Amino acid sequence: MKAVLIILTLVLATGQCWQHLESRIQRLHKQNEKLVKDLEPTVNELVSLRNSINIQGRALSPDEIAFTGRVNDVEFKYLEVREELSALRQMPLDSARLVQEQSLNKLLTSLRARTDSMMQHGN
Repeated sequence: MKAVLIILTLVLATGQCWQHLESRIQRLHKQNEKLVKDLEPTVNELVSLRNSINIQGRALSPDEIAFTGRVNDVEFKYLEVREELSALRQMPLDSARLVQEQSLNKLLTSLRARTDSMMQHGN
């Protein structure tokens, strides 16, 4: 009888842990989706600035060249993150998915800080 009680307790505890993990992953995924959505206008504005610099019909200054390179990098990372976020939707809600969502969240947070800095300082 004790063994049955112990097993039942373990099964219930495991189920609760699993539900907690699933809800944590879902919350983190929604946060990542929001970060991607919030980043889109800023990335688009930086790309527009880059494009306007590139079509001026003159040699670019070293600062302009550096700026356009940074915008290229931001745009590439943003598009890469969007693809990864989309791929994560298909993954099971397990510990491997949690690790990937957390990594993506750190990358998005860093990208957000970088784009904000570029918009404030123009570089």
